[in-house]
Amino acid sequence: MNALVIVLVCLGYLLIIMITNRGLIAGPRKRLLLTQVDLARERTTMIGARTSRDEATEIARATIEASLDKLSGPTPAQRRSPVGWMRRRLAWLFDAPLTQLAADLQHLNALNRRFVQLVPEPDLMTYGAQIIARLQALDDKEAGRLGRQLHDAPTPNSKRIVIERAHELVHEREDAGLVTEFDHQRVSLWLALVGLDGAISIGIVLGHEVTMLMGALGGFLAPTVSSLTNRNTSSSWGVRVLSPVGGALTAVGGLLLVALLSDARVNLLGAIFRDVWDKPTTSVALALALLFGFSGRLFSSMAIRASSQLGAKTDDG
Repeated sequence: MNALVIVLVCLGYLLIIMITNRGLIAGPRKRLLLTQVDLARERTTMIGARTSRDEATEIARATIEASLDKLSGPTPAQRRSPVGWMRRRLAWLFDAPLTQLAADLQHLNALNRRFVQLVPEPDLMTYGAQIIARLQALDDKEAGRLGRQLHDAPTPNSKRIVIERAHELVHEREDAGLVTEFDHQRVSLWLALVGLDGAISIGIVLGHEVTMLMGALGGFLAPTVSSLTNRNTSSSWGVRVLSPVGGALTAVGGLLLVALLSDARVNLLGAIFRDVWDKPTTSVALALALLFGFSGRLFSSMAIRASSQLGAKTDDG
C-alpha cells in the first residue's frame, strides 16, 4: 500500500510540474508574445500606410503579415472547431511549451528587424536613431560604430542594412538572459522528472516512502519559509519545482549517512541515531528526514563528514 501511495504522489506531482511548466511559466509569456504580435501587426499597417506601393515593399509587407499570422495561432474558424475547442480547454497543457516559446520569440524579433524594409526613405534616419539609442543602452561601443556607419551610408538600402544589424545586436543582448533562463528552467524540470522516477524506484525497493514524503515536505518548506521571512530573496520556478523532489531524495540519502556515522564501527554520532534507517517511522527518523529535505547544506556537510571519516579509516587500514 505504501508503494502505491508514493507512486500516486509522484504522478500527482508530475501533473503539477506540467501545469507549472505550461500554465504558470510559459503561459504568461505566451500571452505577452501574442500581445506583441498584435502590436507588430498594427505597426505593419501604420507603416504600410505611409509607404509607397512599389512591388518590393508590398512583397515584404505580405511576407511579414503572413509570418505574424502563423505566430498568432489558429484562425477564428479553427478555434470554433471541435479540435480548437478542446485546445482552448487544455491550453495550459499544450499551447505553450518553453522550447516552442523561445523559438517564437526569436521569430518575432526577426520579423521586427524586417520592418526597416517598410520604412519610407525620408524616415530612415529617424527610425535608425531610435534603434541606435536602444543599442547604446546595451553596448555603447557598437552603437557608436554603427551610428557612424548609418550616417555615412550612401544609399537607402545600405542604411537599411546598418539599421537591421543594429536591431539584431539589440535583440541578441536583450534575449541572452531570456534564453539562459529558459535553459535553466528546462534543466530543472528534467532533473525533477528524473528525480520522480528515482523516488518511485527507491520507495518501492527500499520501503522508505514515509521518509521521502517528509523530505518532500521539507523541500517544499525551504523556499516557502525563505519567501515569507526575506522579501528580498527570490528563487526561480525551476528551483521551486525541483525543491520537493530533491528534498525527498536527500532525506533518504541523509538517513543512510546518519546510519553509517552512528554505526558501532564508526560511532561518530552515537547510539541515538543507530536505528533511524531500520525504523524510519520513529519521531527521530521523521525529524531528520524533514531536516535533510529542508536543508541541502545539512546533507552536504553530513556527506563531507562521512567521506572524511571513511577516508581516515582507509588510511589507518
